[in-house]
Amino acid sequence: SHISHWMERHISNARAIALAWGMALAVCVGAAVHLGVHGIILLMFGGSCIFKAAFPRVNAAINKRVGSERRATVLSTASLLREVVFIPLSLLVGWMATSFGVQSGLFGIAAWLICGSTLLVIWVLRRRYGLNAS
Repeated sequence: SHISHWMERHISNARAIALAWGMALAVCVGAAVHLGVHGIILLMFGGSCIFKAAFPRVNAAINKRVGSERRATVLSTASLLREVVFIPLSLLVGWMATSFGVQSGLFGIAAWLICGSTLLVIWVLRRRYGLNAS
């Protein structure tokens, strides 16, 4: 996509993925706050733009770090993990939206994004700086 190619020239893979993560958080909160036509438009266009900007960058990051002999396996595993995470998350968000309203489901996704990004940052820092749990 045009956005992804522009980002490729100006932003590293890690920063582009972090930016997409932040944009997803902003879209969820924005749609929850402005529920209605504006929220639906934000979800539709925001979600499409985020996916088109982030997905090629995730693949580029994997291609950069994984040898060609294992690349197909890693890409398949990444796809499977996306689905494995999405299934229980969608059940939880669906229950929240049915029980408490669509806004609570959107705020639930935003909370999941915050928790997920926090855990990811902790994991990256531990790997980068060799920090132990003790």
